[in-house]
Amino acid sequence: MAGSILSDVVSAAGASNPISAIADLGKDLIDKFIPDPKQKAEAQLAVLDRQNQMNLALIDQQNKVIAAAQDNMHDDHYMKWMRAFFCFSMTILYIWNYAICRFFQQQPVDLPMSMHVMFATIMLGFVGIPAGIEMAKQVASMQGDSSASIMGGLIKAGNKS
Repeated sequence: MAGSILSDVVSAAGASNPISAIADLGKDLIDKFIPDPKQKAEAQLAVLDRQNQMNLALIDQQNKVIAAAQDNMHDDHYMKWMRAFFCFSMTILYIWNYAICRFFQQQPVDLPMSMHVMFATIMLGFVGIPAGIEMAKQVASMQGDSSASIMGGLIKAGNKS
């Protein structure tokens, strides 16, 4: 039973990468239809070469996407100073409300819920949201029934294939 579970995990991990799945299919077809060992070795080498080329193309594409995203972040010259000012202001208000005003027996500033939501959204955009999107992509690419939830089940990602 343990061997069966391990083989299922290994096959699911291999199936989550379409390039590896195509290469495995090519190797299986070569084993079935090419009887000559020399031709079989040449064909397997060609499949491995093609797999390597596809992996390099995938890495190149991912690097281009990352570079474009970085360019977009650096070119945000209209809003980056306003966003920074808002985040610094909210941080100072939080420090005032939850630390300083208690020492001086002052009334905390009553912030509307929308301000808390905006601040959390901006700050999570730097850290949490990209990580959550990446987690959802990984779960969606898995084969079989898979799901994950974050923030106590508030956000769920699942796949049934």
